[in-house]
Amino acid sequence: MVHLIPMTVRGAEKLRKELEQLKNTKRPRDDESDFKKNLISINSPMSRGLIGKTVNTIATIFTPSVMRFIINIIKESNNMIIKNKSNSSKRWLLEHFQDKYVKEAKKNKIRSRSWFKLKEIDKNNKLFKPGMNIIDLGASPGGWSQYAVNKIGKTGSILAYDILPMKKITGVKFFQGDFRNVNTLNFILNNLSNKTFNVVMSDMAPNITGCWSVDMPRIIEICKIALKISRFVLAKNGVFLVKSFHGEGLNEFFKEIRTLFSKIKICKPKTSRSRSREIFILATR
Repeated sequence: MVHLIPMTVRGAEKLRKELEQLKNTKRPRDDESDFKKNLISINSPMSRGLIGKTVNTIATIFTPSVMRFIINIIKESNNMIIKNKSNSSKRWLLEHFQDKYVKEAKKNKIRSRSWFKLKEIDKNNKLFKPGMNIIDLGASPGGWSQYAVNKIGKTGSILAYDILPMKKITGVKFFQGDFRNVNTLNFILNNLSNKTFNVVMSDMAPNITGCWSVDMPRIIEICKIALKISRFVLAKNGVFLVKSFHGEGLNEFFKEIRTLFSKIKICKPKTSRSRSREIFILATR
């Protein structure tokens, strides 16, 4: 009997690697014969390697089972991960697994796909220079900070904020907190008083439900928080870069930005998925 239990993407990937190692490792004679018969003995080294070896493992074997079935389970693991998701979630996950930027990010140890979006925006608008001081809002997992810190060099600085934790990046100071909490926002503003920054960039976004009558007010709320921070800390000729989405309330937000900035530009990077409502607003004082 094979007993299936829930797994994560990370767990599935780890299990695939371990299975590949097992397949490439020379096994004892009895294990070879079992494998050729498409069977695994519960007493064999291979089966003991599978049992309890991985956190969130895909299968636990209690009695002899069919190896081919287990391999098929692992081959179809991406489908198993998403089988209980909504159609939109399934579509997103399948596209995510196949996305060339996701693969490139993983290959080059880039923290997130958003790294490529910022790179494209910077290439077209020359945002960053050595020695700049930057605020990164909604920083986790760190894609934007990771890109920007290499552009500003050791003479620059980055303060990064997010409600979620973020692994350390050399040259970046990270603070964790929820901007929607008034006390947290006031704490941040108080600590930034008497300091000026060249760039305030925000990749913040709420969890998207797909119900835009619910999502857009939350998106605009977060955009306005980023705008409020930029209003207090941006230097003369400073740059404000904020992610938003097409939808109700965006025009009103544009009007508010126009009262504070002399130049406004809408960016839609090629690295942003074409069907996404996502845009980036680039404003300069």
